[in-house]
Parts: sequence; structure tokens; C-alpha cells
Amino acid sequence: MRILKIITVTLATIILITAFSFSYYLHSLKLEERLYLNDKARINFLIVSDASKYKDELRTEIITHYSNFCNIKVINIHNLKFNVSELYDIILIMDTCLACEDFNRPTKRFLDVNRNTSNIVLLMTASDPREGFQYAGIDAISAASRIKNTGRDYLKIRSEIDNILKQVN
Repeated sequence: MRILKIITVTLATIILITAFSFSYYLHSLKLEERLYLNDKARINFLIVSDASKYKDELRTEIITHYSNFCNIKVINIHNLKFNVSELYDIILIMDTCLACEDFNRPTKRFLDVNRNTSNIVLLMTASDPREGFQYAGIDAISAASRIKNTGRDYLKIRSEIDNILKQVN
């Protein structure tokens, strides 16, 4: 009887985790991929993200600010190709911390393959953000997905992007 209870709890847990993961994946696919071109732009900027209300607001603020002098391409995190880092002056990756491995697989693969990370800004959202998160030589900005923090987190991201822009110009 005890073994049956353990099996039932284990199967229920697996089903819940699978359902949550699938739901998260489907929601993340709702990101509208777009290209914002500016005839006078000399900077190519790639934003890689998944969809969430918090990230949507951050993305909108970033695009509004940088589209005046950058060509911006927005792609879904699941469409990230690991051989694009040389095509862009700035790459902003907005990923979600996953309990099992920290990153979505495309992000991890991209960061592991690209050793030149000087043009990458990494935002990791988590329910309990940790300070000092670093991966592949990138100091990640860690934030909770809270709408009330969007302004503060936008300023952190903008500061990192502006530091890269100083090196590019």
C-alpha cells in the first residue's frame, strides 16, 4: 500500500511538472518577433526573449529608447541561433531561471558556444533573484518578474547596454 502511494505521488508530481513546463513553453512562444529599422542606425541590436507581461514592458521601454539610433531585431528565445553573436553590436538576452538548469536550453547553448561575451547583456528573471549571478564571464542582471520593479530593472539593463555602446562607438 505504501509503495502504491509513493508511485501515485511521484507520477502526480511528474505530470504537474510536465504540464507546467509545457504551459510555460507555449506561453513563451507568444512573443511577436519584429524588426525595427532605422535608416541612420549604425548599431545592430538583437533582443532575445520569451513572453511575459514583465518582459514585454521592459522590451517596450528598451525598444522605444534605442530604436532612435539602433536597428533592433526581436526574436523568441527558442529561435536563438548560436552563430549570430558577430552579426550584432549588442545582444540582450531576457531569460527565465528554470529550477532544473538555470537557463532555457537555447540560451545555455548560445552562451557556451560564444566565448566573446563582451556585447551580451543577460537578464535572468526568477521568483527569488540572487545578486552576483555570473555565467560565461557575463555578470547577469537578476530580477524578480514584478511589474512594480520594471523601472529599476530597465535602468540596470540600460546602464549595461550603454557601457557596450561606449565601446562600439
